[in-house]
Amino acid sequence: MPQKCVVQACQTLIGSSNKPSNTASKVRSLEALAGTLDTTFFKAIAEPVRQQIILILLQQGRSNIQDVAGYLVQDRSVVSRHLAFLEQAGMVRSSKFQRFTEYELDGPAIIEKLSRLLTQLRATAAICCPPDDDAHFAAPRTVTDNRPAALE
Repeated sequence: MPQKCVVQACQTLIGSSNKPSNTASKVRSLEALAGTLDTTFFKAIAEPVRQQIILILLQQGRSNIQDVAGYLVQDRSVVSRHLAFLEQAGMVRSSKFQRFTEYELDGPAIIEKLSRLLTQLRATAAICCPPDDDAHFAAPRTVTDNRPAALE
């Protein structure tokens, strides 16, 4: 199970750290974070063709396989497999309409997954990755270049 590997790797890093830490809270936080990592979800959005399908569904709304395939170079069977993967990942939902299956993005489910992940990342970062007290990290970065004053 990938989540177990993530936690074990992080426990090893925590154990080898020279900084004092609250190991138990870090482990709990990392376990919670590992529980929110959904590899199927990330694989779904990592594939360029599935990204194109998501954009098509965003633009066109509810569509059947033939409609989606009309915008892509892939065969309908390939588009069908990609849509099935997106549905398995919880990004797309399907419904039967007459003899066709229509697909649409499941916006609330996508937002919920990303929101849970972001919440857990923030909690984990607060425990595992506190801000460094060094002045060069604490001060905001400024960019100095030779831009005209009107653009600054």
